[in-house]
Amino acid sequence: MGSCWGTAIFDDHHSLIDNPSAHDPANISDFFADSSLFSVYGSGNYRPLVLTTYALTYGLFGDSLPALHAGNLILHIICACLVFVFLTCLARASSGSLPPASALTGSLVFGLHPAASQVVHYISSRSESMALLGVLGCLVLHVLSLETPVRHRRLLLRAGSIAALAGGFLSKESAVLAAPFLVATDLAVKPGWSFEDIKNRVGRMLVPVGSCLAYVWIVFSPGWIRVTAPPPAWNAVDGVDLSFLSRARALWAYYEATVWPVRLAPFRELDRSDWAALSAAVALVVLLAGLVIGAVLLLRARNRLTGLGLVIYFGALAPYLFITLNLLINENRLYAALLGIAMLAAQIHAALLSRFSSSKPMRIVTIAVTMILLLMVARDWRTSWTWASEYRLWNAAIAASPNSAEAYTGLATAYIREQNWKAAIDELERAAALPMRQGHVVQDNLGICWYHMGNREKALDHFNRAYALNHYSPEILNNLGSLLHELGNPEAALPYLEAAVRLAPAYCEGQMELLAIQRSLGHYPALAASFAQVPAHCREDPRYQGFAAWLAKERN
Repeated sequence: MGSCWGTAIFDDHHSLIDNPSAHDPANISDFFADSSLFSVYGSGNYRPLVLTTYALTYGLFGDSLPALHAGNLILHIICACLVFVFLTCLARASSGSLPPASALTGSLVFGLHPAASQVVHYISSRSESMALLGVLGCLVLHVLSLETPVRHRRLLLRAGSIAALAGGFLSKESAVLAAPFLVATDLAVKPGWSFEDIKNRVGRMLVPVGSCLAYVWIVFSPGWIRVTAPPPAWNAVDGVDLSFLSRARALWAYYEATVWPVRLAPFRELDRSDWAALSAAVALVVLLAGLVIGAVLLLRARNRLTGLGLVIYFGALAPYLFITLNLLINENRLYAALLGIAMLAAQIHAALLSRFSSSKPMRIVTIAVTMILLLMVARDWRTSWTWASEYRLWNAAIAASPNSAEAYTGLATAYIREQNWKAAIDELERAAALPMRQGHVVQDNLGICWYHMGNREKALDHFNRAYALNHYSPEILNNLGSLLHELGNPEAALPYLEAAVRLAPAYCEGQMELLAIQRSLGHYPALAASFAQVPAHCREDPRYQGFAAWLAKERN
């Protein structure tokens, strides 16, 4: 419950707090047609259901951060309940020996695991819980359809399974994990390998797995969903290792965070110590061994649920070997893997119950499980205290990773929001001295700070450095163009503002600055055209009303 009194963190600002599109329920239909509405700067993230929950929350409760955090908590609780339902249905359908107490233990491990803290406390991470909610709904309905002998009811359940999967797709790309999860679950419940069994399995998997493949193709194909901003192209990464080896090292950190979450810290950076290469090699071996052992157990007559848990756990982590790493250990990536942890915990609990059937050992098992869950609760409360403030959060990240440029940048951003420009500059200069992937963010923020400190020359220098590192940031383009305009060079400023608006039409600040430059240059036709293209949510800006009055006067 402590999460409900948290604050907005990191991406929460550009995707939610500062994004007027996410505040109006009238935009819900637009969320499904225009992915640029996901962020005030424009975005290629197609997550319309996530935006819909934001808009409905704003419509019901206004700009209430506790309401937004409560939404994350409610989604997590629903996921934990669905884990219990999934384990219960799976045990019944596969004739597995999983008592209700073991299923409850598994769902409690999922719900209370410290690695789920980011999904609960970080508003933007609700995309992970919503995606897994769709996957869990898909799995539960699929298992129920395998149990149902009545044909029309079976077809109805399968249709519901596909609908739940679609809901996951509309929340985040990680819902594609449903494909391997479904195949493995189907094997656990219907393990036959005769020609008839294989034919029936292919028939059952054709639509859901085909939907996952089609979704991947649609999301990465231009023209299906409007994406206004091209993918970022960083021209320099300052010597940071972004190789496959780095991602393998991250696997080790993910194992540690799920199996032994003692060192769990928000936004921890990758370990670059001398033994990092060894940990990467061990992590890869463990991944392959876990998948092989899980597959073998899944295909055996016994221990199929244990095999399914291993396949889900390692299968949820395997894709991150091929996804660009941002050097920070994001706990939200572990959310789907926690389903595998929950299944394994339930199986261990069931094995202990069957091994120690007398009352005294049973009490010992119950006490041990209770102690583990209470330790998780204590860790969760400590985590809630950390996430309650941006300053606590980023100082905890710095304590865990003192050489993390991203952590210093995060702390500087918190100072910027408080208009503590000097403190922000100190943190940003520390970040600039360290290797990092997103150096343009540091340079842009330094420009903002020096601008507000009254040093326009230094601000312009840092904005130019930021632009040299990333030509596709609407904020950098807007900041550079606005400063050039202020310094009396509107001709040089115009291309930057035009690019900012082209990349992010929903970025109101860029729209207003472009109108101001076109007005100062006397470009009446261009101003009229830009004025007509300003999005509806930007028209409430007083500056827009001023331009409207000026245009009306010019027409007369």
